[in-house]
Amino acid sequence: MEILEMLERTPAIVAGIAAQVPESLVTLRLLRGIAGDQWARSGRQEGVGPVAIAELPRRILDHDLAHLNEIADLLADLMPAHPMIAGLRALAAGGPRSSRAA
Repeated sequence: MEILEMLERTPAIVAGIAAQVPESLVTLRLLRGIAGDQWARSGRQEGVGPVAIAELPRRILDHDLAHLNEIADLLADLMPAHPMIAGLRALAAGGPRSSRAA
């Protein structure tokens, strides 16, 4: 079964991916507007604890890299010879293996 066929059979996955893009763009716009000493400000993230604004770009990147690794793992399980697996692994190199670790 091709990956597109699988996605067509699971519209919730496609909807989830599509919903994430605008949210990520909003986050990037907000981060671009932060200046100077505002980066040192911190807050509390549920389940994590204190987090400085300066940590957010790296945390977001790690989270996204983890998802790339998870997608590569899924493809490897479902279609071990899929040509995108190596590319996904290369993009996610150095990132967490799981979004639970990110």
